[in-house]
Amino acid sequence: MNDSGPDGPSRTLLEQLPLAAHIEHAYTPRETALYGGANHVVVEEEVRVGRIHRHSRDALCKPRDRFWGLYRGGEDHVPSCRRCTEIAERAIADPGSVSRPEGAAL
Repeated sequence: MNDSGPDGPSRTLLEQLPLAAHIEHAYTPRETALYGGANHVVVEEEVRVGRIHRHSRDALCKPRDRFWGLYRGGEDHVPSCRRCTEIAERAIADPGSVSRPEGAAL
């Protein structure tokens, strides 16, 4: 999906998303040399992607309060969470599946 095309490099996953999002790193209580947490796609507004409902500042893969620690990193970070990436790719492939819940600010 992020390969270069005839018009130059394609847009990043975040740029293609039909919703406002950024990357945050989830730390674990016992990070090791083999596992140091993952970078997640975090939504900036309340949103539904298909059946998945997320509030502002939740990761696509699960709500924010289910993480031990989730912190905003640098702008050059890319998502490494497989579930976040799958949900993001589904939203890109079918923008009609993305909606704001009734009463949510636009």
